[in-house]
Amino acid sequence: MTRACPGVPLVALTNDPSAEVTPATVPPPARAAAGRAVAALGELHSLTSRAGSRHDRLAGGFARTLAACRDLAGELAHCTSPVAVEELTTRLPIHEYFGVRQAGLSPQQAAAQAAWVVYRGVAELRYPLVDINDLAAEIAAMRLALADLIALPAPGEQLVAPRHPASGYQPSGEGLERWIVAHHVYFLFNLRAAAEVHAAMRALRRPDDQATAGHLTQATRYVRGFSAAMAHSAAMPAGYYAEHVRHTMGPPHTPVNLTGGMQPQHKAFRTALRRLLEALPEEHGELATRDAGLATARAALLQADLIDIERHAHIADKLIGGDHSLVQREDGAENAVSMLRTMRHLRAARYAPMMPFGDRLAAAAAAASRN
Repeated sequence: MTRACPGVPLVALTNDPSAEVTPATVPPPARAAAGRAVAALGELHSLTSRAGSRHDRLAGGFARTLAACRDLAGELAHCTSPVAVEELTTRLPIHEYFGVRQAGLSPQQAAAQAAWVVYRGVAELRYPLVDINDLAAEIAAMRLALADLIALPAPGEQLVAPRHPASGYQPSGEGLERWIVAHHVYFLFNLRAAAEVHAAMRALRRPDDQATAGHLTQATRYVRGFSAAMAHSAAMPAGYYAEHVRHTMGPPHTPVNLTGGMQPQHKAFRTALRRLLEALPEEHGELATRDAGLATARAALLQADLIDIERHAHIADKLIGGDHSLVQREDGAENAVSMLRTMRHLRAARYAPMMPFGDRLAAAAAAASRN
């Protein structure tokens, strides 16, 4: 099979999101470029967060942010041992489709790959009419990813002008291309969310409840970001999706019908979250008595995760209506939206005791079905 959009460069992502993340130490020009990129993303986030901001008023912020992210990608490419992405292979059809490879990456390589993903994501965000709150959430998570993965300039450090600006590919704004570029952002945020949950579990074992809560708060920001990236990827008319995107995810274009459940990056987050709840199983009230901040942080993460699956159902309804998913039988008892709703209800029932305002009806229905 071939990639859905060969013009979009391949991206290499870490194959071990459970490993402790060490920010990349890079030369001064790259460190300065990282500081400018993080600052520009922060400025753009502020623009998107202002009440009444119009999309056309964001043009200047996008231009400055795109230039800063391009400079960062160029500086990191110059000072980092390259990843031979084209030589990496995958046995996963979904990775071949999206142009993703997994590898053991050094902190510098992980930062360089993330910088390219963020740069292309920012460039693509200029085109679609994305909900302003999704725009803000995605940009905030981009900023967080760069700040987490790269050692930024120290206060008062003299900044150096960029010396190695990047060139080459920029998204054109076509819907299929958006589907791929925004999914790269989605995959990156899933891995970052998983990494923060694993960091929270390490803190929990020390034990350090304050650090655990801090990592869970960071994970929540990434979950909000990957929900926004999912909406970004689907920002196209249903007719366009049906004609130009959906059929590319099944034979003869792919060896099997593809589904989101095949994505290793989202599976990594789901696995990390499951292990967190096994390690921190107390009901909300019990945990709040021990540490209110930790209980609040866990509840916020679970809330963001529930919103993500709910939004997935909404997006499926917008793009395919009452149709079955590609992996469902046409005469099956559930369609794509009802399957996602079932997943949502099961998840809500699991989370209800751990949230101050959990879905008690879902929890009661799940309990009744077991009796």
